[in-house]
Amino acid sequence: VGNSLAVNGTARLRGSAATEGIFVNSLGKVGVGTLNPLNNLSVSGNMGVGAGYIGANAPANGAIIEGNVGIGTSTPTAKIEVSGGTNPGDYIMVFKSGTSVSAWLRKK
Repeated sequence: VGNSLAVNGTARLRGSAATEGIFVNSLGKVGVGTLNPLNNLSVSGNMGVGAGYIGANAPANGAIIEGNVGIGTSTPTAKIEVSGGTNPGDYIMVFKSGTSVSAWLRKK
């Protein structure tokens, strides 16, 4: 129908023999740069999100994200907003490198 593509089973798109592209398995899980997506979306390598980062290089095996990021909220009002947790001892750890703790943010 028109310009659509329908595949039953798995689908694989790649740029060259040595480079994996996009893979969709029979469960509908999508892999970018991997043939074994274990999550609904599995990305191997780096990732840029947002129109301002088209053509920008993300850090190796990392991500650059334009706009606000919410963890536990769909309406973040800051660059990073974490919401949730019901235990009095809930906290966020910020690591400087390895397991060396640089900062702890603890809910009162």
